[in-house]
Amino acid sequence: MSYFVVGLNNLKLRTTTHNLRLTFTQKTFVEETTDPGFHMNIFNLRPFDQLTNQHDVDETELFDKSSFPFYLNGRFCKTMLLTIIFIDVVGQVVTYEDVKTYKQGDDQSVFINVVLEDDQNRILATLWSELVDQIQHHLTESTDKPLIVVFQHMKAQKFRGNYSVRSCWYQTKIWINPTLPQSTEFKSRFLAVRQSNFERITQTSSQQSYSVRDELDKGIILFKTIRDLVQCTHECSYWIAAKLVNLELDRGWSYLACNKCTKKVDKVGTTYFCKKCNEEACYITHRYRLQVRVMDGTAFISLLLWNRDAMQLIGKSAKELKEGLVETSIGDADWSYPTELDDILYKKFMFKVIVKKKNIAKEMYDQSH
Repeated sequence: MSYFVVGLNNLKLRTTTHNLRLTFTQKTFVEETTDPGFHMNIFNLRPFDQLTNQHDVDETELFDKSSFPFYLNGRFCKTMLLTIIFIDVVGQVVTYEDVKTYKQGDDQSVFINVVLEDDQNRILATLWSELVDQIQHHLTESTDKPLIVVFQHMKAQKFRGNYSVRSCWYQTKIWINPTLPQSTEFKSRFLAVRQSNFERITQTSSQQSYSVRDELDKGIILFKTIRDLVQCTHECSYWIAAKLVNLELDRGWSYLACNKCTKKVDKVGTTYFCKKCNEEACYITHRYRLQVRVMDGTAFISLLLWNRDAMQLIGKSAKELKEGLVETSIGDADWSYPTELDDILYKKFMFKVIVKKKNIAKEMYDQSH
């Protein structure tokens, strides 16, 4: 390549951490060449645990505060510029939501949320505009093979301490089930760990949601004390503020579920059978079914936390806890539970509680998503 301009890499969005960048001009000349010794690894793949585990996050590799000189009124000055460094990710798509439309004035764009999984962790990825069309039909295809994707030049974003990634205008590129060396190596490693028992793609609900503040301020959901809640005789949903004081583990804390319908599977010999699907469950995973006792100063109540709600409180999936559970030789393994569950004890939470006729008599309620 010849006839190009070398300048400071002071763009707000950067594809590399290098301090310099090359800029093409109308006179720039590029000639393709083949050199077996040239480094052809075009990706800077980031393992998900470096984003999902708070202690492993190095924000200097995601957001860089650089000092750049400039000339003003006859003197050199320096300015600090916060730049965003693009990252690349590879993983298997495990869930996705409906395509949504975002409107801003007269402009509107479409986007889709997908969840990627690597060896042990998951991360949310948001794709915008034409990238939605590129991936959408692959999500709805019925296949027994994992959907492996590589997303290049994604933007990391942090919300309430949690990281996700999103595409960024025209910089982001995606490869779907590619034969690139990096994706082939990932797929081999992934299937070796899963032993062909990978999780099939599922679609999650994308109903309109409100924040706790919106639901309370607008009167969409009323707030009640537990004493008032247990006196309700009609079906409805309410918000309560309560301290979680006990784990009621008589029936365990998780269950083996069919990946297709999320219902409990039964073990028949060496296989598992799903009554809901009326077939042998080839793909299963652990999901939360955690019963807890909470109080608010007026009364006690038992709540049943299902998978999504429990995962929001604990911060890890049931599958992660099950895999990391170290069984001891003391006691029955069926009654053991991971110590991470103790981390939510004696903490105060807001719970949206569903009152149903079947719950009223036994005073044990489901928590709503």
